Amino acid sequence: MKINPAEGIPVKAKGIPAIALVTEYIPGKAWRDYNFPGSGPGDCEPPEPADIDWELYDRKGYRAAWLEQQLDEHESDRIRDALLDELEG
Repeated sequence: MKINPAEGIPVKAKGIPAIALVTEYIPGKAWRDYNFPGSGPGDCEPPEPADIDWELYDRKGYRAAWLEQQLDEHESDRIRDALLDELEG
């Protein structure tokens, strides 16, 4: 499948210029504390991190699954963080 490169976010994967296309994004939730008479520590919701799924494409818009397979955990986390920064501004 080919995409329009303008649909994605430019990134570098293993030093190779690529386009990351976000396929799913669920924003994180902040800590929520319920304050009402008689409330206590059990009346709250802990924070949840954002969840994001993405795919890599080359600069021409063709899927680059081979490049995704080359990524280690550190590189994948770096791209994920860059995408979250771009989406959450």
